[in-house]
Amino acid sequence: IKPALELDTREFHMGKLNPYSTSGFSAFEGSHRWTEGEKATITIPLKDMEHRPSHVSFLNTKALVTGTHAQHLIVKVNGKEVKSYDYTFSKNNQTIEVPLPEDDEQAKIEFEIHNAISPSELVGSADKRKLGISFREVQLQTLAPDAVKPAATAVPAVKPVSQPASTPALI
Repeated sequence: IKPALELDTREFHMGKLNPYSTSGFSAFEGSHRWTEGEKATITIPLKDMEHRPSHVSFLNTKALVTGTHAQHLIVKVNGKEVKSYDYTFSKNNQTIEVPLPEDDEQAKIEFEIHNAISPSELVGSADKRKLGISFREVQLQTLAPDAVKPAATAVPAVKPVSQPASTPALI
């Protein structure tokens, strides 16, 4: 069994050294990665994790928006829609919360960006990539060891997030 988390929360960045399978993301730009095109995925293997995470949080995500161009994001896990988010000029810094399956061997998280657009089309930049959402920090979180398993309709009980003592690992 592979240890997944050293603590109840593991934080990392969407950097160059990525142990998880991804597609649809641009190259790492020093502090973030953009989704490139209308779909991006990250697959997290869950089968052999010693402390299986209950959910993943993508912190400080931003979209390529202006006062007249908004972004709509749909999030799916293993093909099932779990959340949607609207990014606007006034609501452009959001945390994406994704529940992870309890019994599946992996979590394939899909991000569908319906109005991805290139900066050249939007603001006249030289950048012709079709961009959607900018990802920075990620947290995998587990249920607290003493948490009671919630009913099917309840929101999972999660131990409060504590900041790790060390610098987040780059992935």
